[in-house]
Amino acid sequence: MILHYITREAIQHMRTLRSYRLFCILLAVIAAVGLICGSFWDLTISQALYHRNQPLCMILEAICFFPIYFPIALLTALLSVRGKHHGLRILGRLLTGIVFTAIIAVGLSYLHKRGIWADASLLIQCLLCLFAGFLMESALYALLKRRSPSACRKLFWLGMLGCCYLLWELACVQGLKALAGRPRYETLLQGAGSFSPWYVFSHQGGSSFPSGHTAASCGILLSLLLPAFFPSLRKHRPLIQIGSACYIAISGFSRIVIGKHFLSDVCFAVLLMLLGLILLLQGYERLQRRFSQLP
Repeated sequence: MILHYITREAIQHMRTLRSYRLFCILLAVIAAVGLICGSFWDLTISQALYHRNQPLCMILEAICFFPIYFPIALLTALLSVRGKHHGLRILGRLLTGIVFTAIIAVGLSYLHKRGIWADASLLIQCLLCLFAGFLMESALYALLKRRSPSACRKLFWLGMLGCCYLLWELACVQGLKALAGRPRYETLLQGAGSFSPWYVFSHQGGSSFPSGHTAASCGILLSLLLPAFFPSLRKHRPLIQIGSACYIAISGFSRIVIGKHFLSDVCFAVLLMLLGLILLLQGYERLQRRFSQLP
């Protein structure tokens, strides 16, 4: 009976991972098609969609990058819950609040560039960021406090995967930005630089290719691993997949609308992050085979 249960769980786990891979392949195909379209019509698409002060897109600019940094807060929050000493738990809560505060402060800076809350005093801005940051810390702490040690252990490994994913984004996406130097569409409208396709590294000092915000929004793809780590969530797998895809699509679309990126910038960022995720999962599965205690 026990053997049957273990076998059934293993089969369900494999099916979840297979579904995850198929979903990633589907996203990659869509992104590849978009990249091909961008090779021909990047400038035309940007000219048709451009709306510098579109309200929803300005808000998304300030928040869509959150998912890639959330694993850092998750790990520090787990320290506050599972730390062996009281001092470590206090330190974990403090670090989690600081991480959330820093993320919110960066988001607020994007709103300032758009003229939103730009006149607010520095003190009010700092207090607002601190309040929101530690409010999010309290919510995450309360959520994790009710989780079992086994669940926290799984979340720890999910957080570690997320941090590795963040390193991939910083190294590859930000590195390519520096190498390509492609000017943004809004820069072209200001008369600075000239348009160049994504596959030509023009070295004009721009940072359009690839899209950093879109790549950061791909951090939400780690949520697709939740059904593999927590069997009770398997029934919600289609909803998680659709929600993740929509989040990335809306984030990328918003970057085109406000003139920060071209279609090819967005699609290449998605392809690059999907590649990183596949490599990350392959490495984790090898560790699983070597160390059976991994979730």
